[in-house]
Amino acid sequence: MRRSLRRLFVVLGALACSASCQTVGQAWTPGPARPFDGQLSVMTYNVKGGPWPVAWNRSGDLYAIGERLREMRREGRNPQVVLLQEAFSGDAEEIARHAGYRYVVAGPSTADRNPAPASATDAAFVAGGTWWLGEGTTRLLDSGLLILSDYPLDHVRRVAFPGYACAGLDCLANKGAVMATVRIPGSGKAFDILDTHLNSRHSSLVGDARSLEAYRRQTGILADFIATYRTPGMALIAGGDFNVGKEAARGDALSADLPRWNFGAAVHDALHAVTGARRRVGARIGADTLAVLRRNTDFLFFAPTPGTALAPESLSVPFGLEASGTMLSDHLGYSATFRLGSAPASPG
Repeated sequence: MRRSLRRLFVVLGALACSASCQTVGQAWTPGPARPFDGQLSVMTYNVKGGPWPVAWNRSGDLYAIGERLREMRREGRNPQVVLLQEAFSGDAEEIARHAGYRYVVAGPSTADRNPAPASATDAAFVAGGTWWLGEGTTRLLDSGLLILSDYPLDHVRRVAFPGYACAGLDCLANKGAVMATVRIPGSGKAFDILDTHLNSRHSSLVGDARSLEAYRRQTGILADFIATYRTPGMALIAGGDFNVGKEAARGDALSADLPRWNFGAAVHDALHAVTGARRRVGARIGADTLAVLRRNTDFLFFAPTPGTALAPESLSVPFGLEASGTMLSDHLGYSATFRLGSAPASPG
């Protein structure tokens, strides 16, 4: 299994490109960038932007998401970087234009592939699939991943999960990851940002054992991708829909691979770092934040470096439970505000 995963990186370079090689939509007039004052707000949100019949009657909610981000920009409190998942439809892609983000890159397209040959074990996994659920068939959808940014994005890298690393209905989308370097003008600061969406459990409509095997394969591929293509010496923020939930085996698989994201050093989770700090001092945690914690699937991981200090200071949930008792998606959209700066020099 590991040998077959390693072989993927002989060909992954074909998916790496400059930021200009794949953007979304046509040119538009962006809004004013939120100034950088040492604080950086990053949001992750699965917007449930699938096409009919996967999702229906979504246009109004997707428009409302873009409108809220637009209003936040007017008030100077928009997240400077947004990671979207399930942005499959035109209405979902329109969020970037509506919200005024100047820089947008997408994850793997329907055409992106990992052409590395499958091992016998990989082939056996594919052979055990169900074609009418989409396993072993053509990708009908792209990855649904979008990175929106107020600041320039370059050095874009992508990976698509192969057919032997997906299960059930998830195989109809070309899930994977997209990573880019964010450069903050006038500050000399830069960091790597990653967006991903891993295989679902129940929604895949296959048994837990099969979806878990696909999940483990994906966490391994993701870790190899980050370790191979992360910019040396640059801090990393990695977010998305990790589809852990209440399945302990999924959490174990993800946790086991996290150190490889940071060359063996610790990788931290902003959600638990901030809420843990608040609990230690007896501070209140909002209901929407508690809901994100309970779901245990949407994360913003971060990895500082010896030269770059990166630490989360606060959380907010711009897209939680509405006053009407409804939500704009089946996920909550939350942001973490990080302090990004230079790490103090070691005493010499």
